[in-house]
Amino acid sequence: MKVRVYWESPDYYQPPEDTYEDIEVDDNANEEEIEKAVKETAFEHFEYSYEILPVKSNSGQKTFKELIDSWRKDIKRRQNL
Repeated sequence: MKVRVYWESPDYYQPPEDTYEDIEVDDNANEEEIEKAVKETAFEHFEYSYEILPVKSNSGQKTFKELIDSWRKDIKRRQNL
């Protein structure tokens, strides 16, 4: 089946013809599978970047390695949405 995926940005204008894409999903796809395909498609239209900030060595704060590991887990979790 065909699904039209729309996206928008509050930060800048895009012509309406540039704010959607038609994708194919399996005819037997359930709502969860459709949602996953839609999110993957929409995510392809946005770029992102990040910067790893150094952690001050205060007691109770995560070490630099722990911070990076937690970010990696968060990124993987977001990609699997």
